[in-house]
Amino acid sequence: MRIEKIQFLAILLLMQFFVSFSQNELPRDKGKNFTTELSFGPVQDFSTGEGAFMAVDSISSEKMVFVYRDWENSGFGTAVIGTINDMEMTFSNPCVFASGNIYLPKVKTVNDSVFLVIYRDMNQSGKGFIVKGIIENENIVFDSPLLFCEAMISTTSIILMNDADFIIAYKDNGNNGYGTLKPGSLINGIVELNDNIVFNEATSFENVLTCFNDSTFIITYRDMGNNERGTVKIGTISNGSIDLSEPFIFSGLAAIDISVEALSSSTFIVSYKSAGNTGVAILGHLEGGQVTFSGFSPFSGTANVSGTSVVALSDSLAVISYSDEGNNGAGNSIVANIINDTILFDEPVVFNNAGSFTTYGIRISDSTFVLAFRNEGNSFFGSAVIGKVIVDQTTDIHFYSASNSIRVFPNPTNGILAIEGNKVIKIDILNIEGQTIESLKTSTKKQ
Repeated sequence: MRIEKIQFLAILLLMQFFVSFSQNELPRDKGKNFTTELSFGPVQDFSTGEGAFMAVDSISSEKMVFVYRDWENSGFGTAVIGTINDMEMTFSNPCVFASGNIYLPKVKTVNDSVFLVIYRDMNQSGKGFIVKGIIENENIVFDSPLLFCEAMISTTSIILMNDADFIIAYKDNGNNGYGTLKPGSLINGIVELNDNIVFNEATSFENVLTCFNDSTFIITYRDMGNNERGTVKIGTISNGSIDLSEPFIFSGLAAIDISVEALSSSTFIVSYKSAGNTGVAILGHLEGGQVTFSGFSPFSGTANVSGTSVVALSDSLAVISYSDEGNNGAGNSIVANIINDTILFDEPVVFNNAGSFTTYGIRISDSTFVLAFRNEGNSFFGSAVIGKVIVDQTTDIHFYSASNSIRVFPNPTNGILAIEGNKVIKIDILNIEGQTIESLKTSTKKQ
C-alpha cells in the first residue's frame, strides 16, 4: 500500500479540490447492475390562479399537502390537499392559513392529520410565523399563527426530529442576517417555542435542514461571511438543547440554490448551482462528529440552471430537478445513481417544457416523487407533476469504481491531501467547475 502526500502551491490554497483516479485492475461492482428509466405523469394545477413560493410535503403514499402564496387572493398563504391516483392527482378546495401577503412558506407533516407551516408575513413587517394545520377529511382547520421571529426573515426551512420536536432555520434580518435556529415542540397539540440559536455569525442564505435520526441533523447554507462557500454543520439535539459542530465546506466557491437530503443515517446528497451557474451534486458522510465529501459531479453540462431540488428515493438513488435557463427555464429532472461513494447521472428528462421555477420535490415511495413548481407556461399557476423511476436490475451493465481500494483524506482540502491505495497510476485534481488543473503520476511528489 502506498501513500502520496501532495502540497499545493500557495496561489491555489484557497481553492477547493476534488480528486479522480486511474487504476489498474479496477474492481467490478456486480451488486449494482441496473438501468433506470424516469417518466412523468401530466402536469396539473393545484392553484386556481397565479401562485408563488410553492412547497409540498407528503401525508401518506397517496396524499400530500401543498402550500403557496396565492397571487389571485392578495398574496394570502394558502394550502391544498393533493390525492394521487396512479400518475395523476386531484386537489381539495384551497384553504387560507394566513390572511396577509406572505412569502417563503414551508410545510412539514407531523402525522396523517397534522402539519406545520412556517412563513414570512409582509403585513407584519416580514416577521416569521408558524401555524398548525389539522386535516379533517378533505378539509383543513388552522390554529392561530404563532410568532417565532420578531424581525424580517428569509431563506427558511423546517424539519421534524420526531413526533413532537421540530427545528426551524432562517436568516434573521433583525440580527445582521445571521443564520439562526429555532427549536420547538408540539405538546398536547400546542406549539411551544424555545430560545434562538445562532449557527452562523454572518449573513446566511439557503439554510436547509435535514434530519438523520431523532437526535442528529445538519444545517446546510451559503456563508456570506466566507465568500459564499457552501457549508455544513452537524447538529445534535437533546431535551431541546442543540450542540453544533465546526463548519465543513463542500464548495470552495459560491454555492447557490442549495438543496439537501439524507440518503441514509450517515450519508447525504447536496445539489446546488455553482459559481459558473451549472448544476453540481456532492455526497456528504457523517462519521465521529466529522463530515467528509466525495462524488463531486456536475449534472447539467454547460447549461445554466436556476434552482435545484433533490429527492432521495433510497440510499443509492436520488432525483435532482432544476430549471434549464438555456431552454427558457424548462423543468428538467435527472436520476442520480449513488455507487461506492460516486454519483453517476442518467440523461435529463423534461417534466415541463415551459418555465418551471421555485421547484420543490418530495418522496412518495422508493420509486415515486412529486414536484411542485410555478408554471410559466400556464399563467404562473401553481402546478405539480408525479415522477416515477423504474429500475431494471436484469440489464447486464457494470459500473466501475476505485473507491473500495482508495482512501482520500481530507477531501475537499485547502492544503495537504493524503491519498492511500493500491494500483493507482494517475491522479487528476479538479477545481469546483470540474476542470482538470493538475495531473500527477503516483510517483510524483509536489512540494
